[in-house]
Amino acid sequence: MNTNNTWYIIANPAAGGGKVEKKWPSIQQYLIEAAVDFEIIFTNRKEEAILLVQKAIKNGFRKIIGIGGDGTNNEIINGILTQTTVPSRDIQYTLLSMGTGNDWIKTHKIPRDISSWIKYLKKNNLGYQDVGLVKFHKDGKLQERYFANVAGLAYDAYLVKSHTKTKSFFPSKITYLIQLLSSLISYKAQKATVRFNDEYVRSQFYSINIGICKYSGGGMQTVPHAVANDGFFALTLFGNVSKTKIVLNTFRLYNGTVHKLKAVTAYKTKLIHIEKWEEDKVDLEVDGEYIGGIPAQFQLMEKALCILLP
Repeated sequence: MNTNNTWYIIANPAAGGGKVEKKWPSIQQYLIEAAVDFEIIFTNRKEEAILLVQKAIKNGFRKIIGIGGDGTNNEIINGILTQTTVPSRDIQYTLLSMGTGNDWIKTHKIPRDISSWIKYLKKNNLGYQDVGLVKFHKDGKLQERYFANVAGLAYDAYLVKSHTKTKSFFPSKITYLIQLLSSLISYKAQKATVRFNDEYVRSQFYSINIGICKYSGGGMQTVPHAVANDGFFALTLFGNVSKTKIVLNTFRLYNGTVHKLKAVTAYKTKLIHIEKWEEDKVDLEVDGEYIGGIPAQFQLMEKALCILLP
């Protein structure tokens, strides 16, 4: 097998509530009929995709497809960025999104319908996007993680932790919105110092969002000014917004007008430091996955990821 021309597929069978496992036979048939040369492997545990990517690239594969949700997407991108065999830009990557949020593909307008997705795959239109590297703390240890969509601190991480523990019969977007509002009751704004562009903001924050792409939380736009390949993070700081104002302006989280709120400010920057102010614990999630907390440093890797575009 010529691995240079073969798509190495990493599929998470549990993604989308088991949707991937259920639909794989039909996906496989589409790939075969379209004469797509591929090899498939299924993940069995969390973060296994990182290791599978590293091994695949070491074995000669240069084209990778993920089948799953935003969590699978994040793991594969971490595999691409952490492998040391070739520059990350030499690896072609795309996602057949079948998760719950499906947020990363919204920015790039990657189709979800399998028939349309196959046509998009065969088109092989390459482009590049930026990637974020965050150095953070977990259990007292300094760790690193790459992300390609949106990182959230304070309320976003608080919500992700509770959301992943909840099983619901509601569609994901409705579930997330319900939790977004119901969790406000127990949440308190968290203190932190955010340093960027030779300035700093020290405040109580409802939320802090750092975006490369625009969408998170099942279609919310907390960083509507994000451009995936412009060489900057989109930073949104939500000051100590009242809970009533959040409820009344929930629609702004979805229509891209959140920056019209007086307590919300937007910036563009390449490097961000977030530090503790007093003893508040501020949690951190990236691409919808809880990973740890502050102090944290965010560094931009310009056009580090080669992806297929429509």
